[in-house]
Amino acid sequence: MSIAPRYHGTAHRVPEEYLIPTAAVITSDLPAAVGPVGYPAPTPYVSGGTSLPTYQGTVRFDVPLTVAADAQPGSYTVTLDVRFQPCAETECLPPDQRSASVTVAVTEKIGI
Repeated sequence: MSIAPRYHGTAHRVPEEYLIPTAAVITSDLPAAVGPVGYPAPTPYVSGGTSLPTYQGTVRFDVPLTVAADAQPGSYTVTLDVRFQPCAETECLPPDQRSASVTVAVTEKIGI
């Protein structure tokens, strides 16, 4: 996910209840163990003497996949939905959501 310059999003774990944390949810039709989402390390953002854990610039989420041994060959979709609130020095925009999907191709199992 890319956050525009001068903006940041609050990290996944927030120090104050009023802050809106970044939350990522995985959905998939892939016969697999999917997740949990790996969140990046936050970048401190200092404002008014307070340091907040944030995400800035390009943000990468890791999504581990382990395809089931009995998965049938075919194409499957894995989608990551990320909800976050972009903020600048003096304002926060309404919460937003972005999605990214990938197609995973399962081929025949080769015996070893």
